[in-house]
Amino acid sequence: MYWLAIERELTSLQALGENIFPSVTMRELLEAIASLQRRSLIEKQSSSFTQQPVIMEYVSNLLIEQVQAEIKTEQISLFHKFALIKTQSKDFVRESQLRLIVNPIIEGLRSYFRTEANIRKKLDSLLHKIRRSDEFRLGYAAGNLINLYRYLGLDIAGYDFSELTIRQALLQDINLHDVNFSESEFVHPLFPQTFGGILAVRFSDAGKILAASDTNCQIQLWEIANRRRILTLQGHTNWVRRIVFHRDGKRLVSASDDGTVRIWDLSEASCKKILSGHAGSVYGIALSPNGELIASTSDDGTIRFWNADSGECLRILKGHLSGVLSPSFSPGGKLLATGSFDSTIRIWNVEDGTCLRTLTEHKNWVTGLSFSPDGKWLASPSCDRTIRIWRVADWKCIRVLEGHTGWLWGVDWSPDSNLLASCSVDCTVKLWDAIAGKCLRTLGGHKIQIWRVAFSPDGRTIATGGEDQTIRLWDVESGRRTITMAGYTNWVRDAIFSLDGKVIAAGYKDKCLRIWDSNSGECLQQFQAHAQGVSSVIFHLNGEWLASGGHDSIVKVWNWQSGECLAVLKGHSNEVWGLAFSPDGRLLASSSFDQTIRLWDIENKTCLKVLLGHSDRIPTLAFHPNGKILASGSDDCTIKLWNITEGNCYKNLNGHTARVGTVTFNADGTRLLSASLDRTLKIWDVGTGECLQTLQGHANWVMGAAFFPDNRTVASGGCDRAIKIWDSYTGECLHTLTGHTNWIWTVAISPDGQKLISASEDESVRIWDVGNRNCLSVLKPKRPYEGMQITGVTGLTLAQETMLKELGAI
Repeated sequence: MYWLAIERELTSLQALGENIFPSVTMRELLEAIASLQRRSLIEKQSSSFTQQPVIMEYVSNLLIEQVQAEIKTEQISLFHKFALIKTQSKDFVRESQLRLIVNPIIEGLRSYFRTEANIRKKLDSLLHKIRRSDEFRLGYAAGNLINLYRYLGLDIAGYDFSELTIRQALLQDINLHDVNFSESEFVHPLFPQTFGGILAVRFSDAGKILAASDTNCQIQLWEIANRRRILTLQGHTNWVRRIVFHRDGKRLVSASDDGTVRIWDLSEASCKKILSGHAGSVYGIALSPNGELIASTSDDGTIRFWNADSGECLRILKGHLSGVLSPSFSPGGKLLATGSFDSTIRIWNVEDGTCLRTLTEHKNWVTGLSFSPDGKWLASPSCDRTIRIWRVADWKCIRVLEGHTGWLWGVDWSPDSNLLASCSVDCTVKLWDAIAGKCLRTLGGHKIQIWRVAFSPDGRTIATGGEDQTIRLWDVESGRRTITMAGYTNWVRDAIFSLDGKVIAAGYKDKCLRIWDSNSGECLQQFQAHAQGVSSVIFHLNGEWLASGGHDSIVKVWNWQSGECLAVLKGHSNEVWGLAFSPDGRLLASSSFDQTIRLWDIENKTCLKVLLGHSDRIPTLAFHPNGKILASGSDDCTIKLWNITEGNCYKNLNGHTARVGTVTFNADGTRLLSASLDRTLKIWDVGTGECLQTLQGHANWVMGAAFFPDNRTVASGGCDRAIKIWDSYTGECLHTLTGHTNWIWTVAISPDGQKLISASEDESVRIWDVGNRNCLSVLKPKRPYEGMQITGVTGLTLAQETMLKELGAI
């Protein structure tokens, strides 16, 4: 009865038998089931069993009361025979176990023991008792204890769980620094994985394997049934944007920001061919229905056709006026549709490469085209926040699907062409009856933008991959989330020197702010700053305060030495990426993906003004040294100069052709530096608005830039992993610094101009000596399993052991 209450849904006889500890014979289990059925205490459907809701609630309450009593008295029985939560349950079931079993137990413990110290003392005592008992060492007690520590938020660094059986332990989102698991046995553990933000997901034709590519430049393949990683493909040197299984099931094709297409042999886990020729990032690939052609699309504005067997480039198509994002073959293979940064869709004749039609109705990038399986429709998602449905017979737009509040990155049709799934920057997936123009369901759960969505071959499941480093599987009929696989990387989005250059503040994916000594490289302070990743940081001129902006849409002001939060500034409705203190320290400006800029009075902690005018996300802003002017850069490709007193934009600087990711003034305020995803930096005359110089040389998007104190030299960093030092007067690239293994988001210069720091997706902040161009230090926080001892463990696959070591285990 307890197990059925824990399972909370129909459960097979085999599953019940596997749960029970100590184990019983099948005969004993059948007799118990028959007895319960005769008394109408359980229900049977087909060959599975469950309880009526009233009985399930009653049994759950008994379990909660008994477990609480056992913890208080340390006289355990149920606590070692039953799992309070199951790692292999469907997501919605596990959430129910947490809500209806684990949380009430925790609430009872908090009420009884009153303080965290008292709870810890009791659980620690219980751990010692379990370790001394041969009986308790083998059951569920150790796993239950770990889960209670986890959900109570208690740090267990340095704890000893050696020589225990660890059953049903949820080890995601928990630091296990120096925890001893030597000689332990793991049974159904749930660990994080070592993937980054998920850029693409794709089911195999049989539907049993899911492939995903990520910002760590890897491709991983998973057995869906048991969530087991079976393969990792490595070789790309930049983000892997798209993947597709070949129809023969033996090969997989991938496209990357490193400018190549790769063909992988899955049986050998090796790259068989590298297709080179594009002069920029390869954003998209598609396989012809017969598997003979690969179409690739690139930032260089071209589409290439490749022979899928030989790797030979057969044809190059030109016509788009900007980078090409997405190709899709029609089911018959005669047409190819491509979408572009130029906001158009082009329809090509595959046989001769001619452009048959150009569709121009979208108002922003066209990101992820998809023909319906029946060949009647083409769906086009766009950064204009709409999906258009085109009738292939005459290329008329018959529907405009609206409802997403952010850019759309991808769509996928169900196998029967009845449903369309879409994913967006707004962190939601929508299921549409596309032809009727009706949104049937909205699925929420991702914390940051969703890059891709894919239907399973049977149409019952959709997979989503997001920047929040999760892969999620959803049941199409019910909309419930069934599986979540979580990854771990700890990118650094922003880093900055203090005004005296002695310390560095950096914001991380793990929600923490960290303060580093710029000379010794020692981490002086760290604290959780936001509910989601930290995207921006800035020091106040008094040297004691630090402001941070997060993916949680909140701005906070801190005393960084004590970790005390001095102010919580709410008002933005999306991620906060830009922060700047006014030169007199009275104002804080913040910019957000919600397309607004807010000016805050620091003393009164109030919003004084909201500046409106940009038509897209605003990732960057900077105060002029005189404190009267504010510059902002946006995804709408423009830079605006604002009069702070009047709150109006008095000048627009136009010239970039993609997102402006950084703006910064030089020390005397005569020049403005901007960095853009169009791969350029521009130097602007602040008085006239004239573009004085365009700096070109990065091989990919330029993300961060800064002036040196001499008002002339400039540093920049980007997605090509390179830092470049420029003479902004002549446009000459003076030096290139290399060492990062992933995108560089930010560069900053020390006040004396002698050091440069760079913050990267590779989890590190690097400190560089500008004079000799050497890397002085690599600052990386502890990984979640740093020092965790796993010598002699059993129950782990080789892939799991490898993953644990990558996260710091020894």
